Amino acid sequence: MIKKRLKIAFLSGPANAAEIYREWSKAEAQVYFGTDYLKQFLQVASDLDAASYVVTWYGNEPGVTKLGSFTFDNRPITSAGGARYYLAQLLWHLRLLPTLLRFRPDILMLTGNQNFWWTLARCAGSAPRSSFPITRCFGRSSDRSRNRGAFCWS
Repeated sequence: MIKKRLKIAFLSGPANAAEIYREWSKAEAQVYFGTDYLKQFLQVASDLDAASYVVTWYGNEPGVTKLGSFTFDNRPITSAGGARYYLAQLLWHLRLLPTLLRFRPDILMLTGNQNFWWTLARCAGSAPRSSFPITRCFGRSSDRSRNRGAFCWS
C-alpha cells in the first residue's frame, strides 16, 4: 500500500514567513519577544514530513514563496473599518478557498484571521482524515475509525 503524504494548511498570522523559515532552518534565535507559533508549526510539519501551505498577511505585498516542503502565501488583509472590514474579510477568505481546495489539505489549522473560518471548512473535507471542531484548528472525516487527530495551539 502506498502511503500518502500528510498535507497541512495553516492560516498563521501577520508574519514574515520567509524570515521566520530562515531563522528556524538555521536554528537561530527569533528577532522579537514572544512565542513563535510558526516556528513550532515548521518543526512539527518537518518532523511529520508533511507538505504544508502556510498563509500569512505581513505588510502590503502579496506573494507566494516555496521553501523546502513549505509554500508560504502572503495575502495582505484590509485596513478598512466597520462593515467594510467584515465584507473585505469575507472576500479575503472566499478568494483563498480555491487555492486551499487545489492543495487538498488533510488538516486545516487557523491561529489567525478566524472570523470567517466557516468559509474554509469545506477545503479540509477535500481529502480529510481528521474530524473535530476546535477553536484553532479543524479537519473533517467520513471515516471516523481512521481519525489521526490534529495539532492545535492556543
